[in-house]
Amino acid sequence: MFPRGLTIDVPPGTKWAYANFGYALLGETEQAVAWLNHAVDWGFCSYPFLMCDPLLDRLRGTAEFSALAERTKQVWEAFEA
Repeated sequence: MFPRGLTIDVPPGTKWAYANFGYALLGETEQAVAWLNHAVDWGFCSYPFLMCDPLLDRLRGTAEFSALAERTKQVWEAFEA
């Protein structure tokens, strides 16, 4: 437990990325990918995380996730350049 008044600063894009996990675990691909796209819009661009996180396993192999992965890869590569 954190002491009262302690806050943890998490970038907005990361918050949106974490919001999708429930949908991903339930197999609700459309909702999960929508939240992840929103996360990318807000600055989340961790392509390696997207491709290896086990909570997203149910999404991989879908057309929606493939499009999201390609978009995230482009944002990540631009960030890394």
